[in-house]
Amino acid sequence: MTNPKPFIYNCNSHPRKRNILVISAMALGIIYYLILPVILSDYYYSKNFPLAKLISGYADQLDKTSYFTILALYFIFFILGFTSLRTKRHAYTHTKNSGIVFYALISLLVIFQLYSYYALRSYSFKGYAGINWNETNSAKSFLSGLNIIYTTLAVFFYTSNQMKNFRIILLLLLANSVFLLGLGGRMFVLPAVLAFLYIAFLSTRNIILSKKMILIFMAVPAIASTILLIGLLRQGDDINSDGLSFILLAEVFFTWIGAGSFIQYNSLPYFAFPKELIASFLAMIPSVIWPSKLEFISKFSSGFYYDNPVGATSIVYVMLANFGVVGSAFACFILGTILKFLSNGSTKNALRMSYFISILSLMPFMFFRSNSTLFLNCALSQAVIIPSALLIISNKIENLLKAPKGRSLRALRSLDH
Repeated sequence: MTNPKPFIYNCNSHPRKRNILVISAMALGIIYYLILPVILSDYYYSKNFPLAKLISGYADQLDKTSYFTILALYFIFFILGFTSLRTKRHAYTHTKNSGIVFYALISLLVIFQLYSYYALRSYSFKGYAGINWNETNSAKSFLSGLNIIYTTLAVFFYTSNQMKNFRIILLLLLANSVFLLGLGGRMFVLPAVLAFLYIAFLSTRNIILSKKMILIFMAVPAIASTILLIGLLRQGDDINSDGLSFILLAEVFFTWIGAGSFIQYNSLPYFAFPKELIASFLAMIPSVIWPSKLEFISKFSSGFYYDNPVGATSIVYVMLANFGVVGSAFACFILGTILKFLSNGSTKNALRMSYFISILSLMPFMFFRSNSTLFLNCALSQAVIIPSALLIISNKIENLLKAPKGRSLRALRSLDH
């Protein structure tokens, strides 16, 4: 097997790059989803964009000094949590190449992938009159989750230097991403883009100036422009400055409605019991195992009110409803500690590196605009559990098939561990 050490060695040699990635990802989410809507609310209102009056009303009634102060304190607590653990380096463990059994499992996903394309063929590139992302659709949900699964697998194969497998998964990922963009599912495409930007950044020997960093700085605006143009095409609008501004700002302003309305409608507690967060973990249990799951989870309502006319759920609601104003500071500290733990473990092997990069790719956008159930499902089930199961089960079966007859029983027992 080709030695995959250079990539991991580079990460171990420059651990501060992983620190920069984590802190930058969180800062980007805070600025984009929580600060820009307040700063640019007057501009949005002046352009008379959709829901401009509603958004401007929430922004005008906001105590901006307290709001920005609390955001700064939360970010400081996050950094304190992230720096509470020492940065560690690990000896890299080589990863076995995936073989035919893995692709037999992947082929099942591809079959459902093609079937979903067929089921959704009439919605692709039909504008916002097409598929409604606020309504449950099994084919749409499958393709969205599949993009995250493919992203984790692509990162795994790249970091383990299995380039043939990487190219195959990359082609599947690209095909699925194009289809999702046609449906308007850019939030499930952006994590894949970020994951590869992270890899490019971690691969550079010089953080400040290198060919890869120059390419990254060139790629980011190019990718953003492409997504904006696709958004305009889906709406059927002419390409102009106002149209581009709306496509760029609509996501963040529509999401901030949840934050602004939540702050205005509710008396915010200092501490809260995370009922909805607990319900989100319980929601991951398959209904086959727990038939009455939905009836039980419905009792875990937070009791708070907020507006979300386009379906997005602001992180402001998720944090304050589950932990309270003061409790959210400690939650940010714990979140920082968890991400530092993932960062430290990412150089042990390619699988842990794929966990770290995939979960971090969800942070700047999905974490700040999704409810806790959706985010946990993406971060745990689709970025960790399913890719790991595909890789581990396929390797176990291949070991069983290749084992001599005298060792077949031991190989079979190994499937239980």
